[in-house]
Amino acid sequence: MEYIKKLLPFVKQYKKYAYLNIFFNVLYAVFGTLSFVSLMPMLKVLLKSSERILVKPVRSNYEGFIALGDYYNDLLNYFITTKIQENGQYYVLTIMIVLVLSTFLLKNLSDYFSNFFLAYLRNGILKDIRDKLYGKTLELPIAYFNEKRKGDIIARISGD
Repeated sequence: MEYIKKLLPFVKQYKKYAYLNIFFNVLYAVFGTLSFVSLMPMLKVLLKSSERILVKPVRSNYEGFIALGDYYNDLLNYFITTKIQENGQYYVLTIMIVLVLSTFLLKNLSDYFSNFFLAYLRNGILKDIRDKLYGKTLELPIAYFNEKRKGDIIARISGD
């Protein structure tokens, strides 16, 4: 915890990158979840194992938080069933494939941008710490360098 308190002054000027990293990490988590959840309807359409719901589900028939998943599952099955009846199974399958591919693409783009902004954050903080350490080393009196061996100073600067 003490290390984090020492790093906070360096993080302040890179808040923008920290917030962007957090934002893209959240998007990565959302799209990561959606990419696997979106596979299920496609497999059900492919295997013709989804139950056909011809009447749009009403939210008031589903009570409780757990039933919310059943409601959205039935609602998705209703939309898939109506789209199959209107446009055919191949059209729905094409849409599902595009949906799955786009969620995987968005997931990977979010991961890339998250790591991109994290690199700016890490490298900026490291540069500031090294600059401060270099400035501190230049301020030291000559007597300090006479007392210490050169290898000790270099090891302390590079290791700590």
